[in-house]
Amino acid sequence: MTHPYKIGTLAEFETLHDELERLITKQTNAEDDTSLILNKIRTGVQVFDTWYGADRNWLEEGGYAVVFVELTDNDNESLNAILGQYNLDTDCLELADTMVTSFTEEGIVDWVSEIYLSGTEYGIQIVRPRLREMFDENTPRYLSRDTAEYIPTEIHMFLYRIIENLKEKKQLDYLQVFELELAEDESILKIRHKQEEPKHDELHFMVVPLDLEYFTKDKEKWNCKKL
Repeated sequence: MTHPYKIGTLAEFETLHDELERLITKQTNAEDDTSLILNKIRTGVQVFDTWYGADRNWLEEGGYAVVFVELTDNDNESLNAILGQYNLDTDCLELADTMVTSFTEEGIVDWVSEIYLSGTEYGIQIVRPRLREMFDENTPRYLSRDTAEYIPTEIHMFLYRIIENLKEKKQLDYLQVFELELAEDESILKIRHKQEEPKHDELHFMVVPLDLEYFTKDKEKWNCKKL
Protein backbone atom coordinates (compact mmCIF):
# COMPACT_ATOMS: atom_id res chain seq x y z
CA MET A 1 0.00 0.00 0.00
CA THR A 2 1.39 3.40 -1.03
CA HIS A 3 1.22 6.16 1.56
CA PRO A 4 -0.29 9.49 0.45
CA TYR A 5 1.98 12.31 -0.65
CA LYS A 6 1.88 15.54 1.37
CA ILE A 7 2.89 18.54 -0.74
CA GLY A 8 3.26 21.92 0.91
CA THR A 9 4.87 24.12 -1.74
CA LEU A 10 5.16 24.46 -5.48
CA ALA A 11 8.87 23.57 -5.29
CA GLU A 12 8.01 20.27 -3.58
CA PHE A 13 5.39 19.52 -6.22
CA GLU A 14 7.89 20.02 -9.03
CA THR A 15 10.31 17.66 -7.29
CA LEU A 16 7.63 14.96 -7.07
CA HIS A 17 6.07 15.63 -10.47
CA ASP A 18 7.59 12.75 -12.44
CA GLU A 19 6.95 10.21 -9.68
CA LEU A 20 3.33 11.30 -9.33
CA GLU A 21 2.87 11.26 -13.09
CA ARG A 22 4.05 7.65 -13.28
CA LEU A 23 1.83 6.46 -10.41
CA ILE A 24 -1.31 8.34 -11.45
CA THR A 25 -1.01 7.12 -15.04
CA LYS A 26 -1.19 3.54 -13.74
CA GLN A 27 -4.70 4.34 -12.52
CA THR A 28 -5.96 6.48 -15.42
CA ASN A 29 -4.19 4.83 -18.39
CA ALA A 30 -4.52 8.18 -20.18
CA GLU A 31 -1.85 10.89 -20.42
CA ASP A 32 -4.39 13.69 -20.88
CA ASP A 33 -6.25 12.65 -17.72
CA THR A 34 -2.99 12.46 -15.78
CA SER A 35 -2.01 15.94 -16.95
CA LEU A 36 -5.37 17.34 -15.85
CA ILE A 37 -4.98 15.84 -12.38
CA LEU A 38 -1.42 17.09 -12.00
CA ASN A 39 -2.41 20.60 -13.12
CA LYS A 40 -5.17 20.62 -10.50
CA ILE A 41 -2.62 19.74 -7.80
CA ARG A 42 -0.16 22.34 -9.09
CA THR A 43 -2.85 25.04 -9.08
CA GLY A 44 -3.89 24.17 -5.53
CA VAL A 45 -0.34 24.34 -4.20
CA GLN A 46 0.26 27.64 -6.02
CA VAL A 47 -2.82 29.08 -4.35
CA PHE A 48 -1.58 27.95 -0.93
CA ASP A 49 1.82 29.56 -1.56
CA THR A 50 0.14 32.80 -2.62
CA TRP A 51 -2.33 32.94 0.24
CA TYR A 52 -0.21 31.69 3.11
CA GLY A 53 3.40 32.19 1.98
CA ALA A 54 5.82 29.51 0.80
CA ASP A 55 7.69 29.66 4.12
CA ARG A 56 4.65 28.75 6.26
CA ASN A 57 4.69 25.86 8.75
CA TRP A 58 2.25 23.88 6.62
CA LEU A 59 2.70 20.52 8.33
CA GLU A 60 1.21 21.87 11.56
CA GLU A 61 -1.11 24.63 10.38
CA GLY A 62 -2.41 23.36 7.06
CA GLY A 63 -2.29 24.84 3.62
CA TYR A 64 -1.08 21.81 1.69
CA ALA A 65 -2.17 19.10 -0.75
CA VAL A 66 -2.50 15.39 -0.01
CA VAL A 67 -2.35 13.09 -3.03
CA PHE A 68 -3.51 9.47 -2.92
CA VAL A 69 -2.42 7.35 -5.87
CA GLU A 70 -4.47 4.27 -4.96
CA LEU A 71 -8.22 3.81 -4.59
CA THR A 72 -9.33 5.62 -1.44
CA ASP A 73 -12.82 5.47 0.03
CA ASN A 74 -14.24 7.59 2.86
CA ASP A 75 -13.27 4.97 5.44
CA ASN A 76 -9.59 5.04 4.49
CA GLU A 77 -7.41 5.03 7.61
CA SER A 78 -4.80 7.46 6.24
CA LEU A 79 -7.44 9.89 5.00
CA ASN A 80 -9.25 9.98 8.32
CA ALA A 81 -5.96 10.28 10.24
CA ILE A 82 -5.03 13.39 8.23
CA LEU A 83 -8.44 14.99 8.72
CA GLY A 84 -8.50 13.95 12.37
CA GLN A 85 -5.44 16.11 13.09
CA TYR A 86 -7.73 19.12 12.59
CA ASN A 87 -10.83 17.57 14.20
CA LEU A 88 -12.36 17.03 10.76
CA ASP A 89 -13.98 14.11 8.98
CA THR A 90 -15.33 13.57 5.46
CA ASP A 91 -18.64 15.21 6.44
CA CYS A 92 -16.75 18.51 6.84
CA LEU A 93 -16.08 18.78 3.11
CA GLU A 94 -16.25 22.38 1.85
CA LEU A 95 -15.84 21.91 -1.90
CA ALA A 96 -15.46 18.93 -4.24
CA ASP A 97 -14.65 18.64 -7.92
CA THR A 98 -14.62 15.49 -10.06
CA MET A 99 -11.67 15.95 -12.41
CA VAL A 100 -11.49 12.67 -14.32
CA THR A 101 -13.62 9.54 -14.60
CA SER A 102 -11.98 6.24 -15.55
CA PHE A 103 -13.55 2.88 -16.37
CA THR A 104 -11.44 0.15 -14.76
CA GLU A 105 -11.68 -3.53 -13.86
CA GLU A 106 -12.65 -2.47 -10.31
CA GLY A 107 -15.50 -0.31 -11.60
CA ILE A 108 -16.02 3.39 -12.35
CA VAL A 109 -13.29 5.49 -10.70
CA ASP A 110 -13.67 9.23 -10.12
CA TRP A 111 -10.55 11.31 -9.46
CA VAL A 112 -11.76 14.00 -7.06
CA SER A 113 -10.24 17.16 -5.62
CA GLU A 114 -11.69 17.99 -2.20
CA ILE A 115 -11.13 21.09 -0.08
CA TYR A 116 -11.33 21.09 3.72
CA LEU A 117 -10.78 24.05 6.04
CA SER A 118 -8.88 23.47 9.27
CA GLY A 119 -9.64 25.30 12.52
CA THR A 120 -6.98 27.88 11.61
CA GLU A 121 -8.81 28.47 8.29
CA TYR A 122 -5.95 26.96 6.35
CA GLY A 123 -7.11 24.90 3.40
CA ILE A 124 -6.27 21.25 2.81
CA GLN A 125 -6.65 19.81 -0.67
CA ILE A 126 -7.27 16.07 -0.91
CA VAL A 127 -6.76 14.50 -4.34
CA ARG A 128 -7.74 10.85 -4.62
CA PRO A 129 -9.20 8.18 -6.90
CA ARG A 130 -12.52 7.03 -5.46
CA LEU A 131 -14.49 4.00 -6.62
CA ARG A 132 -17.95 5.20 -7.53
CA GLU A 133 -20.63 3.56 -5.41
CA MET A 134 -23.52 1.76 -7.06
CA PHE A 135 -26.51 4.06 -7.62
CA ASP A 136 -24.79 7.12 -6.14
CA GLU A 137 -25.79 10.64 -7.15
CA ASN A 138 -23.13 10.79 -9.89
CA THR A 139 -24.15 7.58 -11.62
CA PRO A 140 -26.35 7.97 -14.70
CA ARG A 141 -29.55 5.95 -14.62
CA TYR A 142 -30.66 4.08 -17.72
CA LEU A 143 -34.09 2.76 -18.67
CA SER A 144 -34.90 0.03 -21.16
CA ARG A 145 -36.97 1.12 -24.16
CA ASP A 146 -40.06 -0.77 -22.93
CA THR A 147 -39.77 0.73 -19.46
CA ALA A 148 -39.43 4.27 -20.80
CA GLU A 149 -42.39 3.80 -23.16
CA TYR A 150 -44.93 2.02 -20.97
CA ILE A 151 -44.12 3.07 -17.39
CA PRO A 152 -45.01 6.70 -16.51
CA THR A 153 -42.41 9.04 -15.00
CA GLU A 154 -44.31 9.11 -11.69
CA ILE A 155 -43.74 5.36 -11.35
CA HIS A 156 -40.06 5.72 -12.25
CA MET A 157 -39.61 8.22 -9.42
CA PHE A 158 -41.38 5.92 -6.96
CA LEU A 159 -39.01 3.06 -7.92
CA TYR A 160 -35.99 5.33 -7.50
CA ARG A 161 -37.17 6.23 -3.99
CA ILE A 162 -37.43 2.53 -3.16
CA ILE A 163 -33.80 2.06 -4.23
CA GLU A 164 -32.64 5.09 -2.23
CA ASN A 165 -34.44 3.83 0.89
CA LEU A 166 -32.83 0.40 0.55
CA LYS A 167 -29.42 2.02 0.08
CA GLU A 168 -29.69 3.45 3.60
CA LYS A 169 -30.25 -0.04 5.04
CA LYS A 170 -27.92 -2.36 3.11
CA GLN A 171 -25.47 -2.62 0.24
CA LEU A 172 -27.03 -2.48 -3.22
CA ASP A 173 -26.57 -5.17 -5.82
CA TYR A 174 -25.67 -4.00 -9.33
CA LEU A 175 -29.04 -5.36 -10.55
CA GLN A 176 -32.28 -4.13 -9.00
CA VAL A 177 -35.37 -6.12 -10.07
CA PHE A 178 -38.94 -4.79 -9.92
CA GLU A 179 -42.06 -6.82 -10.68
CA LEU A 180 -45.23 -4.76 -11.14
CA GLU A 181 -48.79 -6.02 -10.82
CA LEU A 182 -51.92 -3.90 -11.11
CA ALA A 183 -54.95 -4.66 -8.93
CA GLU A 184 -58.19 -5.72 -10.66
CA ASP A 185 -59.80 -2.33 -10.10
CA GLU A 186 -56.57 -0.69 -11.37
CA SER A 187 -56.34 1.57 -8.30
CA ILE A 188 -53.36 -0.06 -6.55
CA LEU A 189 -49.99 -1.05 -7.98
CA LYS A 190 -48.18 -3.90 -6.22
CA ILE A 191 -44.39 -3.69 -6.55
CA ARG A 192 -42.05 -6.54 -5.63
CA HIS A 193 -38.47 -5.30 -5.25
CA LYS A 194 -35.68 -7.88 -5.27
CA GLN A 195 -31.92 -8.18 -5.40
CA GLU A 196 -29.64 -11.22 -5.17
CA GLU A 197 -26.61 -10.10 -3.12
CA PRO A 198 -27.19 -9.33 -0.34
CA LYS A 199 -30.59 -11.03 -0.55
CA HIS A 200 -33.59 -8.73 -0.50
CA ASP A 201 -37.26 -9.32 -1.32
CA GLU A 202 -39.86 -6.74 -0.30
CA LEU A 203 -43.37 -5.73 -1.32
CA HIS A 204 -44.48 -2.12 -1.83
CA PHE A 205 -47.85 -0.68 -2.76
CA MET A 206 -48.62 2.52 -4.63
CA VAL A 207 -51.95 4.22 -5.18
CA VAL A 208 -52.33 4.82 -8.90
CA PRO A 209 -52.92 8.55 -9.57
CA LEU A 210 -56.27 9.17 -11.24
CA ASP A 211 -54.77 11.54 -13.81
CA LEU A 212 -52.50 8.86 -15.27
CA GLU A 213 -54.96 7.98 -18.02
CA TYR A 214 -52.34 6.22 -20.12
CA PHE A 215 -51.08 4.11 -17.21
CA THR A 216 -53.24 1.10 -18.11
CA LYS A 217 -52.60 1.34 -21.85
CA ASP A 218 -51.04 -1.88 -23.15
CA LYS A 219 -50.61 -2.99 -19.54
CA GLU A 220 -49.95 -6.58 -20.63
CA LYS A 221 -46.62 -5.34 -21.97
CA TRP A 222 -45.34 -4.29 -18.56
CA ASN A 223 -47.41 -6.28 -16.06
CA CYS A 224 -44.96 -8.37 -14.00
CA LYS A 225 -42.15 -7.24 -16.31
CA LYS A 226 -38.64 -7.23 -14.81
CA LEU A 227 -37.24 -3.70 -15.10
